[in-house]
Amino acid sequence: MDGDRFPVDGELRHHRHAMTDDDDERRDARRRVVLWVVIVYPGWVLAWLASRALLGAGASDAFVYWLVAKLTLWVGASAAILGLRGWWGDAARGSWRTWAAIAGAALVWVGVSALAGPTPPRQDPWSEATLTIVVIAPVLEELLFRGVLWTRLVDAGVDERTTWLVTAAAFALLHVPGWIVTSGLSADLVSRLGLIFFAGLFFGLGRRLTGRVGAAIALHFVNNLWSAGLLSFP
Repeated sequence: MDGDRFPVDGELRHHRHAMTDDDDERRDARRRVVLWVVIVYPGWVLAWLASRALLGAGASDAFVYWLVAKLTLWVGASAAILGLRGWWGDAARGSWRTWAAIAGAALVWVGVSALAGPTPPRQDPWSEATLTIVVIAPVLEELLFRGVLWTRLVDAGVDERTTWLVTAAAFALLHVPGWIVTSGLSADLVSRLGLIFFAGLFFGLGRRLTGRVGAAIALHFVNNLWSAGLLSFP
């Protein structure tokens, strides 16, 4: 009897140790997410205020300034706080049908956007503004929100559906400082916030369905091609 008891006790101790390790990892992930919010969001507000003071009315068009700010806060600070794991998502899932459905959803999204409002003005395809809208924003924002932040929230014990909602909300809130600095507290702030939140949910579907950030980047890329007027005829 004694010989049979000790392996069981050992297994229980091992199980409790594993549970303790999991709890520690979740607590660490939660601390990292909170620290990220406390540092990155106020930092982004300060970046907008500094841009207004240093660059004047053309603050939103200062390509080098904003590239450095995004790389510093969105990539550098986020990597230091949230870590390097999870930027590209987790294990791939879904089949070619999933990717075909995502491609179809992107086309539907553009079609709905075309029906819902006026066609955006066409940007110069080779301008710095187009590079920012079509390439830099989709890549950096999706790596941050649907990449490492998504991964850390899951590490913290948040279920994937809630993570999908939270990252969409965080994505929307990141746009608010720029709107306020450039346009003030305009009457359409809430509606714009809602639209960006819905867009974040749409981009997040790519991560949910495939497990990969590349799908979210692709959806964001198509959306911003439309926003830049590059999917419309001149």
